[in-house]
Amino acid sequence: MHKILKLRRGNTATTNTFVGSNGEVTIDTDKHVLVVHDGTTPGGWPQAPASALRSEEHTSELQSHSFISYA
Repeated sequence: MHKILKLRRGNTATTNTFVGSNGEVTIDTDKHVLVVHDGTTPGGWPQAPASALRSEEHTSELQSHSFISYA
């Protein structure tokens, strides 16, 4: 049986006033971005869409950072 994950979602006006739980992820349906919440910040922390990261400048910047993988 398949599992479906549904996240809270709303337009930008709704997202900007929402205070999600620490670590909660929601979707801004106007901007089409994920928003990570910290439990205190209204609007949380919008994450850049992949299309915004596809430039030579950002690619070299991402390659210069090390990432930690949590299994």
